[in-house]
Amino acid sequence: MLEKDKKIIQKMMDFFGVSKMEEVAVILGYSPSTINTWHTKGITKSVLKRFELISSKKLDNQTMKENSSVKNNRQIKYYPNVRISAGYGIANFEEEFELIDATFLNTFNLANVKNLEMVQVQGDSMLPYIEDGEFIILERKSDFKNGEIIVFNLNDNIYIKQALRIPNQNKISCISKNPLFPSFDIEGDDLNKMQLIGILRAKIKRF
Repeated sequence: MLEKDKKIIQKMMDFFGVSKMEEVAVILGYSPSTINTWHTKGITKSVLKRFELISSKKLDNQTMKENSSVKNNRQIKYYPNVRISAGYGIANFEEEFELIDATFLNTFNLANVKNLEMVQVQGDSMLPYIEDGEFIILERKSDFKNGEIIVFNLNDNIYIKQALRIPNQNKISCISKNPLFPSFDIEGDDLNKMQLIGILRAKIKRF
């Protein structure tokens, strides 16, 4: 293992308050045998991203150690190659995902909410509420309540907007929080083409 990777592992052990690499692997949502890959191939970007997400929320170390000893910890899907557009729409067909430990959901009171997934936002149209580069937690749903912030696919572009159903009109108004970005309406045939992906339930600032 390279010296720089040893330092990263030591930093993780210090943060989690553990003394073994296997314990670090379990807390991050991997199997203990993953350390063999770390020894031979080094620490990957996905490992660093998981540590960044957990450490950014400053979870209590003791709680995390207790959770690491429980088998079958809850996991959620994280799509590392998907970017949700807070702008003019992004075509993105990549659906490869990783399963990550969901212990941090307790911070957002989402421990009992099902069908949660995590993606990253790209763009500034939802400023100041959602910043470029932030990670968001979505709840997969087939419908939304008026005024909720939703993620949806329209004509192979993925957006995040506040959605308002217009009374007595067969259309949905998609609102950008940033006044520099125009809002738009979905109506007519596009209503049938619109595919709801999920509802915003939490966001995580990227440091």
